Amino acid sequence: MIQAIVIFGFLILTHELGHFIAAKWARITVLEFSIGMGPVLYQWTSGETDYSLRLLPIGGFVRMQGEDNFDEDEEALPLPPPEPEGEKKTFAFPEVPLWKRFIVISAGAMMNFITALLVMLMLVGAQGVVGTTEVAKFDEDSLSSRSGLMVGDVITAVNGRSVHITTDVIYALLHAGDDPCTIEVERDGQKLTLSNVAFPVGSGGYYELDFLFRRGSFHPLSILHEGFFRCLTIMREVYWSLGGMFTGEVSVNDLSGPVGTTQAISQVSQQGFGALVYFAVFISINLGIVNLLPFPALDGGRLALLLLEKLRGKPLSPAVEGSINMIGMLILMALVVLVTFKDVRMLVG
Repeated sequence: MIQAIVIFGFLILTHELGHFIAAKWARITVLEFSIGMGPVLYQWTSGETDYSLRLLPIGGFVRMQGEDNFDEDEEALPLPPPEPEGEKKTFAFPEVPLWKRFIVISAGAMMNFITALLVMLMLVGAQGVVGTTEVAKFDEDSLSSRSGLMVGDVITAVNGRSVHITTDVIYALLHAGDDPCTIEVERDGQKLTLSNVAFPVGSGGYYELDFLFRRGSFHPLSILHEGFFRCLTIMREVYWSLGGMFTGEVSVNDLSGPVGTTQAISQVSQQGFGALVYFAVFISINLGIVNLLPFPALDGGRLALLLLEKLRGKPLSPAVEGSINMIGMLILMALVVLVTFKDVRMLVG
């Protein structure tokens, strides 16, 4: 429970800090910076901004002046005027140019991605090992070696899916299930395609590696390469999971809310600190991607409204925009309640 609160709190803080820093850069008046939702536990004021810590550690927000696009008469504010030169003042959210508002809204997710990369780089550096996609040694009676794979082969793709690090190959084989694999390799300077490569099938019904990879040289550039592609692999898996919900490959029952994620964090923490940090990176990337979905009330939904404003040449009326966001918020709240109910039911058996 403590690990979950710390991880959630840290990721919420980094997300909202992205919005906050970008708003300050755009000279937008920030009325409140809050970590948590619900009743206020502690609050203090510095300059124009109230900083608050709230009871429920399931979210946070940065409230900017004019963010809801209302003025005193509840009419849409006009398009932003040209920025004054040499004046040091702050503006309401709708008063700054659209491209700056776009940066402010997207900055939360971007901060999640940056945080994930930095934490992953520290994790790789602490582990002191980077992998490659070069085959180093086969297990005894290896199926893949009998299918044409050789020591020294550098795997570049599995079933058309490009691979860059060891983790990429593992995930690609998981997606292959027990179907025949097409492996693209570089061998002695030539590119080859190996068809119907077989691997042993594990207890879960998925392929398992029957060879070892060569370790890579450990230096700053290799750490950056390893950390970047580990994060990219996680991003690809999250997008695959989201897409799988529409194609039926992933069940909605696989969704987890705060309760399920807390339980998962507790289980992962038993595997060691490194596994816990890796899972935190996964959650950070997942948080960034989900927030960018073009759904009302999410950052992605607000970005979609900004794009619509660009196309129309003017923003939507406050009433319409407020209704869109309210409907989106109600749907999200209903989804959270349903998923939380499912998690609790599974937890109690």
